[in-house]
Amino acid sequence: MEITPKLLWYMRAIDTVYNRPGFEWTFLIINRKERIESIRTRLNEQLWPIIEINERDSGKIQNSRLFYELFSIVCNKSEIDFGNVYRGLIKKDERLRPGKTSKKLLNLCDKIAQGKI
Repeated sequence: MEITPKLLWYMRAIDTVYNRPGFEWTFLIINRKERIESIRTRLNEQLWPIIEINERDSGKIQNSRLFYELFSIVCNKSEIDFGNVYRGLIKKDERLRPGKTSKKLLNLCDKIAQGKI
Protein backbone atom coordinates (compact mmCIF):
# COMPACT_ATOMS: atom_id res chain seq x y z
CA MET A 1 0.00 0.00 0.00
CA GLU A 2 1.38 3.40 -0.96
CA ILE A 3 1.15 6.22 1.56
CA THR A 4 -0.35 9.40 0.13
CA PRO A 5 0.03 13.00 1.31
CA LYS A 6 -2.79 14.15 3.61
CA LEU A 7 -3.78 16.40 6.47
CA LEU A 8 -5.68 14.68 9.27
CA TRP A 9 -7.18 16.63 12.16
CA TYR A 10 -9.30 16.50 15.28
CA MET A 11 -10.61 19.43 17.35
CA ARG A 12 -12.17 19.57 20.81
CA ALA A 13 -13.31 22.36 23.11
CA ILE A 14 -11.26 22.76 26.30
CA ASP A 15 -10.72 25.15 29.20
CA THR A 16 -7.49 27.09 28.76
CA VAL A 17 -5.49 29.23 31.16
CA TYR A 18 -7.68 30.99 33.73
CA ASN A 19 -10.59 28.68 32.76
CA ARG A 20 -11.25 30.54 29.53
CA PRO A 21 -12.81 28.51 26.73
CA GLY A 22 -10.48 27.40 23.98
CA PHE A 23 -9.88 24.68 21.45
CA GLU A 24 -7.26 21.99 21.05
CA TRP A 25 -6.52 21.04 17.46
CA THR A 26 -4.53 17.87 16.83
CA PHE A 27 -2.97 17.47 13.38
CA LEU A 28 -1.19 14.70 11.55
CA ILE A 29 0.43 15.90 8.33
CA ILE A 30 1.87 13.39 5.86
CA ASN A 31 3.77 15.01 3.01
CA ARG A 32 7.20 16.06 1.73
CA LYS A 33 9.23 17.87 4.37
CA GLU A 34 9.06 21.30 2.69
CA ARG A 35 5.29 20.97 2.19
CA ILE A 36 4.80 20.10 5.87
CA GLU A 37 6.56 23.34 6.81
CA SER A 38 4.33 25.45 4.56
CA ILE A 39 1.16 23.69 5.77
CA ARG A 40 2.18 24.29 9.39
CA THR A 41 2.81 27.98 8.66
CA ARG A 42 -0.67 28.33 7.16
CA LEU A 43 -2.24 26.47 10.11
CA ASN A 44 -0.47 28.82 12.52
CA GLU A 45 -1.78 31.83 10.57
CA GLN A 46 -5.35 30.44 10.64
CA LEU A 47 -5.26 29.71 14.38
CA TRP A 48 -3.41 32.85 15.54
CA PRO A 49 -3.19 33.83 18.38
CA ILE A 50 -1.83 30.51 19.58
CA ILE A 51 -1.79 29.69 23.27
CA GLU A 52 0.35 26.55 23.10
CA ILE A 53 1.91 24.14 20.59
CA ASN A 54 2.66 20.55 21.63
CA GLU A 55 4.98 18.57 19.37
CA ARG A 56 4.03 14.88 19.64
CA ASP A 57 6.02 12.93 17.03
CA SER A 58 7.63 13.27 13.60
CA GLY A 59 9.74 11.24 11.24
CA LYS A 60 10.31 9.79 7.81
CA ILE A 61 8.03 7.13 6.37
CA GLN A 62 9.96 3.99 5.40
CA ASN A 63 10.36 3.28 1.69
CA SER A 64 8.82 6.64 0.85
CA ARG A 65 9.84 10.21 0.10
CA LEU A 66 7.24 11.37 2.63
CA PHE A 67 7.52 12.52 6.24
CA TYR A 68 4.93 12.93 8.99
CA GLU A 69 4.38 15.32 11.89
CA LEU A 70 1.92 14.91 14.75
CA PHE A 71 1.27 17.99 16.90
CA SER A 72 -1.44 19.91 18.76
CA ILE A 73 -2.27 23.60 18.86
CA VAL A 74 -4.30 25.21 21.65
CA CYS A 75 -6.00 28.46 20.62
CA ASN A 76 -9.25 30.42 20.74
CA LYS A 77 -10.34 29.60 17.18
CA SER A 78 -12.97 26.95 16.52
CA GLU A 79 -12.83 27.08 12.71
CA ILE A 80 -10.20 26.78 9.99
CA ASP A 81 -10.56 27.62 6.32
CA PHE A 82 -8.79 24.45 5.19
CA GLY A 83 -8.97 25.64 1.56
CA ASN A 84 -6.34 28.25 2.48
CA VAL A 85 -4.17 25.67 4.23
CA TYR A 86 -3.92 22.63 1.95
CA ARG A 87 -5.39 21.54 -1.38
CA GLY A 88 -4.95 17.77 -0.94
CA LEU A 89 -6.83 15.21 1.17
CA ILE A 90 -8.09 16.77 4.41
CA LYS A 91 -10.01 14.61 6.84
CA LYS A 92 -11.25 14.67 10.41
CA ASP A 93 -9.80 11.57 12.08
CA GLU A 94 -11.13 10.16 15.36
CA ARG A 95 -7.81 8.37 15.95
CA LEU A 96 -6.33 11.78 16.82
CA ARG A 97 -8.86 12.41 19.59
CA PRO A 98 -6.89 13.73 22.59
CA GLY A 99 -8.60 11.24 24.90
CA LYS A 100 -6.48 8.55 23.24
CA THR A 101 -3.45 7.58 25.26
CA SER A 102 -0.05 8.79 24.15
CA LYS A 103 0.88 5.15 23.58
CA LYS A 104 -1.97 4.70 21.07
CA LEU A 105 -0.95 7.86 19.22
CA LEU A 106 2.67 6.72 19.10
CA ASN A 107 1.56 3.29 17.83
CA LEU A 108 -0.33 5.12 15.09
CA CYS A 109 2.85 7.05 14.26
CA ASP A 110 4.88 3.82 14.23
CA LYS A 111 2.46 2.33 11.69
CA ILE A 112 2.74 5.46 9.56
CA ALA A 113 6.54 5.43 9.75
CA GLN A 114 6.54 1.80 8.60
CA GLY A 115 4.30 2.73 5.66
CA LYS A 116 1.34 0.70 6.94
CA ILE A 117 -1.19 3.58 7.05
